[in-house]
Formats: sequence, C-alpha cells, structure tokens
Amino acid sequence: MEFEGRARIGGHFDIAPLVDVVFLLLLFFLLTSTYAARAVLEVDVPSSATSAPARETALEIVLTAAGEVRLDGATVTLEALPAAARSRLDGRADRSASVRADADTAVERLVAVLDVLRAAGATDLALVTRPRAEP
Repeated sequence: MEFEGRARIGGHFDIAPLVDVVFLLLLFFLLTSTYAARAVLEVDVPSSATSAPARETALEIVLTAAGEVRLDGATVTLEALPAAARSRLDGRADRSASVRADADTAVERLVAVLDVLRAAGATDLALVTRPRAEP
C-alpha cells in the first residue's frame, strides 16, 4: 500500500566535487615533492677490502678519468669548486662530502679536490669505493 502524502526522497550523490578535491590533492603533492635524482655517470671506482656501505652526504663530487670535476651533477672547474662547495655547505649542519673518483684519476688531482673541499668547510670527507671481489 502506497501513501499519497509521502513523496519518495531520491538519494543522489554528486561525485564531481570529490573528483575535484582528489585532483587538487594530487596536484599539491606533485608540486611540493622534491625528486633528488642523481645524475648517472659511469665512473669505475677503485676496489677496497675495507669498503663500507655509502651514506648520504651533503655534497657529491665526481672525478672522471678525463679529469672532469662534477659537483652534484654539474661540471665545474677546479678554480670554481671552492666557491660552489662553500655556497652549498653554508648554513648546513651536515658538512660532509663524498668523492667518487675514477680508478684512472691522477692522485694529484684527487688530493687537490680534497684540499679544496677542506678549505671550503667540509669536515667529513669520504672516498667512494666498491667492495673487492674475493678470489
């Protein structure tokens, strides 16, 4: 039996505002996220029997076999390295730096880069190596 005085109330749920909110949240997270992708540069690092797992450092310097110096992926000259390293280390609590040198890099060049980093204020220097293969 159906009563005439009662009208049926239709349940309608509008999904458009929900889609708008989800889209805005997605957009917010995409714009505020930082992606710290390191530039991949093939460097044949020397092997070491006492190598330890690498940790994240404030600066990453790469020395290629051709003598090129890269600071966090950007090529710099040895003369411009002190100012660039100092500007990246200023105001940071972590003043560490890692040097990834090719096995064919001249020792003199490696020592010059380490001296520049110490003069720029880096206190914890690490030389990146790979574990030596056991015979």
